[in-house]
Amino acid sequence: GNSLKSYNISTPFCCILTNTNYLYKTFPTIDGNFQTFIPLENYQGDTGDNLISWSYGKLISEWDALQSEHAERISEKKILGYATAEGNSEEAADDTTRPIYEYVIKPYPKNSLGYEEYLSTTPRNIVKVLICTGVHGNEKSASTGVLFFFQTMLKSLDDYYLSLSQNCEFHVIPCLNPWGYDNNQRNNARNVNINRNFGHNWEYQAGGNVNVKGNSPYSEKETQIVKDWINNNDMHIYLDVHD
Repeated sequence: GNSLKSYNISTPFCCILTNTNYLYKTFPTIDGNFQTFIPLENYQGDTGDNLISWSYGKLISEWDALQSEHAERISEKKILGYATAEGNSEEAADDTTRPIYEYVIKPYPKNSLGYEEYLSTTPRNIVKVLICTGVHGNEKSASTGVLFFFQTMLKSLDDYYLSLSQNCEFHVIPCLNPWGYDNNQRNNARNVNINRNFGHNWEYQAGGNVNVKGNSPYSEKETQIVKDWINNNDMHIYLDVHD
């Protein structure tokens, strides 16, 4: 129903998936209550109509500002490819005006915090996390929630955030569907629901209405980008963040 649409969510939210005892474990894991959603505290950003008006350029400018403020942690910004261009051709083409970016957020260097010096001989098993959001362009509070989460984490000395900062390497795709984001549309420029265009069980996906699944698995540039990233990188966790 309408209650699930992005413009009716007043405040971005996230699910805390952390374990403050992680430092004492010898294998990569993040524990948490997957059924508990916690509102982001002290959120001062745009909501409602103001959030709907955000452009893709505005979202990326906020990420660029965060990278500038925390250059020692956000070590890389990469162009992974380009959004699917408008058109009805069998093969998807690049929309070179809408690059799809990845930001790499490195963990704190070992023993960078004074009180953990006694752990200097303890090996760390860094958890590599891929976070992708903006799959559906009209779900802007999801993209904003991820942005605000990292704005908070990179400044916080709270145990939850420190556990993540010390033990995780984050790879963030702030928006996988730039055309949909700019046009407040769920699907991409060829009216394909990116979430239905992945290969797993593609043949069983519904193909009508908003769930147009594309001509074939990975027919769209957006899903090809995620597929290539996963095939070319080792990771422990993949989070696909939606409203």
